[in-house]
Amino acid sequence: MSMAARIIKQMFVTRRLLASRPPSSRSFATLVLSEHFEGKLNPSFGSVLTAAQQLQDPQIDVLVHGEDTAEQVEALQKYAGLNKIIVAKHAALQNPYGDYMSKLALQIVS
Repeated sequence: MSMAARIIKQMFVTRRLLASRPPSSRSFATLVLSEHFEGKLNPSFGSVLTAAQQLQDPQIDVLVHGEDTAEQVEALQKYAGLNKIIVAKHAALQNPYGDYMSKLALQIVS
């Protein structure tokens, strides 16, 4: 199981526990990290988005990261149900599992 799959699984378990609360009592959105290779969105993104939608959260945000994000953003715009596409453009964010990504994700959710 890839690192991204483990993170999504853990997020899904955590969100399932919180999903029993009425939506009005939750004040956060589901954040999905776009996974890419050479600037192109990973074909499995549709499965990740489907899993996120099963959380029944009306606010699903996607974080696009890397040096050249134009193709990812264009591909994401074809998916329905996204609340917001957040773009973080920097060469240091090309590796989605690096220290920079963890700091960026923490800034977004804090």
